[in-house]
Amino acid sequence: MSLRTFSSRRGHDGFSLTLAMSSRSVIELLLPLSLGAESSPCEGLALTWEGHIEELRCPYLCVAGEAEELSPLEHAERLVAALKGPKQLVVYQDSRHSIGNVPSANLGPFPPVLVADWMADRLAGKPFPSERWYVEATGRVVRTPYQ
Repeated sequence: MSLRTFSSRRGHDGFSLTLAMSSRSVIELLLPLSLGAESSPCEGLALTWEGHIEELRCPYLCVAGEAEELSPLEHAERLVAALKGPKQLVVYQDSRHSIGNVPSANLGPFPPVLVADWMADRLAGKPFPSERWYVEATGRVVRTPYQ
């Protein structure tokens, strides 16, 4: 069975969600709506990370904009705080959802390179400190360790 990834703008708690499901599952969820049904089989289901994220132990990177309009920064901060494994939250000053076109993204660590380097280091087994980075408009990175 092949899996496909589908994204949703928001979950009930404000988080952007990405779901991996089989093609058959997607058809079972979407077909009733396409045939004119008034509700979906998944209507009323709550999708949340709460009660699950605490079990995640793999390295975790979250890159966010300070002015995020689709999933407010406080949600990302709450999620990262709940993680028990190694984690890094990188927040770009004045950036919105797309992370870019602001001085912090242009003068600080360039987001696509930051993510690619982070992934390469994790695949190479390099350790990293659990930290919150705040990238200021000047490009300066303020690092705060997580306890």
